[in-house]
Amino acid sequence: KMSEEKQPPPMSSWAVLGCKDRCIRVLDSDLKLLYQVDMPSPVMCVEPYVADGAGGRGSTPLIYGTESGSVGMLSLQDQSARKLFTASDDDSSSNCRSFPTLLKPYDLTKDGVNEIIVGRTDGKLEVLSCDMEGGDMKSQFSMNLGESVQSVDCGIVTVPDIDEMIVLSYSGRVISLSKNDQDSGGAKHGSSHIFGKGTALTGNQKTEIGNLRKDLTELQDKLAKSKDKFRKMSKLYVPLSQKFEVQSRLVLDEKEAAFFLSIEIPMPLSMVTLSSTVRIDLLDTASNPAIVNRSQPDKDSKQRLLATFRYESNDTTKIMMIKLRSSEGESGDLTVGVVPVASPKICQVLRFQIKPLALHRVKEKIEPVEGEPLEEVPPWNVAKITGEFSMSMMHDWISAALLEVPPRAPEVDHQTLRFVNVFTKTQLLIEYRKNEALIKSDSASTIAIFMEVVHEKVMELRTDVYDDVTLNAKTIPHVLGLLHDKFQYQLNLAKQVEMMEAIKELSIQEQSTDWMSPQYRDTLSNADKVAQEFKDRPQALQYMIGIYKDLFVDWHKMKGDDSRQRAASLHEFLMTQYSLEGLLPFFRREEEDGVAGGEDDITNGRVQF
Repeated sequence: KMSEEKQPPPMSSWAVLGCKDRCIRVLDSDLKLLYQVDMPSPVMCVEPYVADGAGGRGSTPLIYGTESGSVGMLSLQDQSARKLFTASDDDSSSNCRSFPTLLKPYDLTKDGVNEIIVGRTDGKLEVLSCDMEGGDMKSQFSMNLGESVQSVDCGIVTVPDIDEMIVLSYSGRVISLSKNDQDSGGAKHGSSHIFGKGTALTGNQKTEIGNLRKDLTELQDKLAKSKDKFRKMSKLYVPLSQKFEVQSRLVLDEKEAAFFLSIEIPMPLSMVTLSSTVRIDLLDTASNPAIVNRSQPDKDSKQRLLATFRYESNDTTKIMMIKLRSSEGESGDLTVGVVPVASPKICQVLRFQIKPLALHRVKEKIEPVEGEPLEEVPPWNVAKITGEFSMSMMHDWISAALLEVPPRAPEVDHQTLRFVNVFTKTQLLIEYRKNEALIKSDSASTIAIFMEVVHEKVMELRTDVYDDVTLNAKTIPHVLGLLHDKFQYQLNLAKQVEMMEAIKELSIQEQSTDWMSPQYRDTLSNADKVAQEFKDRPQALQYMIGIYKDLFVDWHKMKGDDSRQRAASLHEFLMTQYSLEGLLPFFRREEEDGVAGGEDDITNGRVQF
C-alpha cells in the first residue's frame, strides 16, 4: 500500500531559489514549487551544506545569507523546512551594514564539520564554525580586504598538505590564506594566518621579504616615471577615457530605518557627488574617510540635496558606504557621480529611484502559534478603489509607490500584500483584484501618499476610477503612541545639548557636583557621547517633527478641513510644550469647536479621479 503512494522526488534533483521577496523557494526537477520558507529579509545567496549530523535523517542542510547581514542554516525536508540557527553581523567597527555575497562550506579544521566562509559587500571575510548540537554559529576569524569578495575556494595550492583559502577581490587581487599550523611550518610568508597569531619569521623569510620590498619600491619608481612620461605626452595627444565598472547598491535597512548606499570600483576613489530631487538626510558622515562638503541648492533648482565626498590623493579607498534617509511622500531620483583616481578625469553617473513610500518593507505573514498571543491588529483607515483597471494595472501602481514588489503581477484572481514602515512601525495592507482594491493603514499619511500615486497614474491613463476613504479616529492616538518614545528621546537629546555648555561651566566653578540633580550629573558624565550622537544625527528631531506635521495635514485634508493656520502652532507645541496627552486635541477639530469628538469618530469622503 505504501509503495502505491506518490513519493516526493529525490532531494538531489531539487532547485532552491533565494528570492528578493523575503522567501526561499524549493522546486522539484520539473521546476514546480514544492514549498517556500518565509525569511525576515531578502535572500542574497544560498549554498548546500554537508556535514556529519547536519540536518538529520531524510533532510538536506542549506546555508543562506540575507540582506540584513545574517547567515543561517535550514534543514530541507520532503514537505517543509526547519530553521536550525542564524548568526547576525554585529561588527560594531562598520557603521554601514553589509550583507553576504557568497558562502563557502569547507572543513578547514579537519574535525568532520564544515566551517562556513562568508564574503561580504564591505570587504569583510569571515569564517564561522557550526555547533550542530548547540544550534549556534561562532566567528573564528575575520579580516577586511578593503574591497568586496567575489569568489572563494579552498584546497592545496602553494604548500603541500596544507589547505588554503584562495580569495578573489573585486579589483582582481588573488589572496592566499592558510590555517596557522606550527607543526607543519604554516603557509608560506605572505599568507595570513587563521584562528590565531602567526609564528615568528625565520632569517631566510626576513631576507626574502626584504628583497620583495626592494623590488616593490623599484616597481613603484618605474610606475611614477611612466605616469610622468604619459602626462608629457598628453600635451600632444588627446587620451581617450575608458569606461570602468561600478558596483552599486541602495539597500533599506530595517534596524537603522535608513538606506545604505554602497559604491565600489576596482581603483581608488577620487570623488563621489550626490544630488537628489527629494529631501534626503545624510547620516553618520563623520565615519566616512572622505571630506564631505554640502552645498545649498539654488531656490529655482529642483535639487534638494547637493553633496561631495572628496578623498585625499594618497587614499586607496575603493568602497564608499554611507547612510541616508528620505522623507516619505516625495518621489524622485538620487543621482551619484563617481570619479576614480585616473588621468584624464572621468566620471560615471548612476541614478537610483526614490519611491513615495520608500521606508516601507514587505511584512512577512506570522502564522499563529498555539499557546502564544495572536498578533495585534491595529485600527485601520480604509480606502476603497473601484473602477476600470486590471490586476496588472493595480500591481504597477503599487510598484510605483513601494519597494520589494515583484516586477510582474501574480497570475491569481486576488492578491494580498503587507508592508510595515521601518521607522514609524505603522502598517499597510493592500488587497486587490480586477476593478477593485482595498487599501488599509493605521497611518493617514500612508493612505494619502498612496492615493496621490494612484491619482497620478490614473490621470496618465485617463481611466474612470473612484475612491471612498474612511478615516478612523482611533488611528490617531495609536500612531502618536508609536512615535512617542522616539520623539521624546530626540527632544531630550536636544535639550541636553542645549544645557551642556552651561552645566560644564558651572561644574568648573564648583569643586563638587553633588548639588546637581541626577539628570544634570548624567548629562555631564555622558557629555561626549551625547554631543557625538547629536552631531551624527542633527536633523533627527526636525525629521520627526516633519512626520507629525505631515500626519496632521493629511488627516485634516482628507476630512476636508483647512489646517494651515494650526500647523505653525503644532510646531511650536512640539518644540516647547510636548506631551502625548496635549498633542491629541490638535487632531480633533470637534474639540476646537467645543464638540466632544469620540474615539469612534468616522469620516467618509468620495473623490472621482
